[in-house]
Amino acid sequence: MRPSVSLLAPLGAAATLAATCAVLVPTQAMAANGCGLPVVDTNTYAVSTEADLRLLSDACNLTYNVRQLADIDLSSGGAFPPIGTYASPFSSRPFTGTYDGGGHSITGLLVTGTTGFGGVGLFGSIANATIRNLSVSGSVSSPPGHSVGLLAGDASDSSITAVHTSGSVAGSSSAGGIVGQVTQGSITRASSTASVRGPYAGGITGAVSRGSVSDAYATGAISGTSGNYVRLGGIVGDTDSDTPASIDRTYFTGTLAPFPGTPHVSTGGTLGSLTVGAGSVDDIGALATMAGNVWNVDTTGPAGGGSGVGAGQTTAQMKSLSTYTAQGWSIVNGSEAAGSSTWGICPEVNDGYPFLQGRTSSTPCKAQAAAATAAALTVAVLPSRRRVVSGQRLRIAVRVTNTGGTAAESLTSCVRVTPKMTFTATSGARKSGLTACFRVGTVGAGASESRALTVRVMGTRRVTRVITGTAQARGVARVQARAKVVVLPRRGGR
Repeated sequence: MRPSVSLLAPLGAAATLAATCAVLVPTQAMAANGCGLPVVDTNTYAVSTEADLRLLSDACNLTYNVRQLADIDLSSGGAFPPIGTYASPFSSRPFTGTYDGGGHSITGLLVTGTTGFGGVGLFGSIANATIRNLSVSGSVSSPPGHSVGLLAGDASDSSITAVHTSGSVAGSSSAGGIVGQVTQGSITRASSTASVRGPYAGGITGAVSRGSVSDAYATGAISGTSGNYVRLGGIVGDTDSDTPASIDRTYFTGTLAPFPGTPHVSTGGTLGSLTVGAGSVDDIGALATMAGNVWNVDTTGPAGGGSGVGAGQTTAQMKSLSTYTAQGWSIVNGSEAAGSSTWGICPEVNDGYPFLQGRTSSTPCKAQAAAATAAALTVAVLPSRRRVVSGQRLRIAVRVTNTGGTAAESLTSCVRVTPKMTFTATSGARKSGLTACFRVGTVGAGASESRALTVRVMGTRRVTRVITGTAQARGVARVQARAKVVVLPRRGGR
């Protein structure tokens, strides 16, 4: 991994982010402060326009917290100066507060590089910071010597949560779809569709040192630049055995393409390269975990298996719930508006690949939404006795329950008996041979309806008879159930 520059001594569109990320703006008037931005709380700025973001970058206290109150489009203002800088070890101004995007987006970002050291992105350098609930889209590139990412170039001792990025990233050092380089920080519940190009390039981050990436996915094209050494990973480009990354529960569905003719190339669907430092590879288990990671063999090809981290899966397997439950993921079939699962999966969302819960409407999965509202029937056959002597009458009830969310209409329930059983009382039923059917009508959601009839049972020896009950309604599949009755002869019997 390339030598890192430490910041201090020794991470869909806004409409798809969680409603729970929404920011409640205080009702009192927002007071202005020395840099010109309104303040919504103690040491907390509010930003809602392009001018606000540019002011934050240029003149404001970067130890303050920031709340974004609206979607912001930067496309009309030209190149954007990154928020937070690290010009040299003796001249640094990283962002060190909390930036809460409130589920909003920043689009049209254009960053073309800075002078000095440090990172390039919406945020150049962040340290001991928190960034959450934000979507960033645009194009970021940098001259030599800079880590580059759409959200941030360098992130040290920082937490990045519920962030999505899209667009393109290009650099000549560590390059990532979200962050260029992570040092002792974390990125979780994050995703990127960005294309990334660089010598150390990853779909989420280009390089990680003693940091972690968890519950994240990337889908973009990862490509290398010319040079002697190139590290390309679907999630992380490079880490090393002395300060390894923890990478858990991630997936990659993009492509890996080294620059033609590069002499030393390392690639992987999850991790591009594990550089062996002074410590041995066997030491990693005590320092970091790499579990539950998968990548698409159909899109990534042989390059996906280079580092040996993660499990290659076909496209069909990547869209199957069982692939992820087998890996220990917190995942359910469908979505949860406010549930305990981290992931959901269904054909209608994210092209059938897993999606992070809380970034979609409450019922984005059509099958799930339909199941939540459609009628669904269960039926039970309830004989008055389980043993009956030949010649006696037996009362049989059939109970139908609508377990769905809407009424079941034009419901019919039927009872079918066996030979030697003769209907004697079938009030309201229509008989045909061994079957008697009731027109029940409409049964409301969660309601039950029962109908009953009486039969005379005959037999000369002990025998078990099977009674079948069925139910069917308009637009609802037919269901059935069975019950057994033992018929005993009138005298004696076996």
